[in-house]
Amino acid sequence: MSLRWVSGRIHRAAGDYESARLELNQVLVEFAKRRNPYNYGLAGLDLMKLYALQGDLEDLFEIARPTLEALRGQDLHPDAREAVLLLARGIERQEVDLRIIDEAFKTLNRCSSRRRQQRRSPS
Repeated sequence: MSLRWVSGRIHRAAGDYESARLELNQVLVEFAKRRNPYNYGLAGLDLMKLYALQGDLEDLFEIARPTLEALRGQDLHPDAREAVLLLARGIERQEVDLRIIDEAFKTLNRCSSRRRQQRRSPS
């Protein structure tokens, strides 16, 4: 699964948007099947980045709703929750761009990494 996700991101970075779209959509399907809403949300943000790069606002807004719903249902760090809220506001106003999506993705990853480190640290 993670190889497919990475492959989709590599295709996107290389400008092979059709391959990226296929890979990232398959990742979403797999996370939905596995009932993994957090990773579904992250993969959805990756797909939203692709759509923003392509200027495909129709597909961006279509995937935004389930992506944001998946993330809102999680026990997020306050910074991550704020990033999701800011992204949701941008989506509602249809004023979202690659920078906002990327910032939300980075914030979620940073907060997730901190949480994993805290869980491993002895009390």
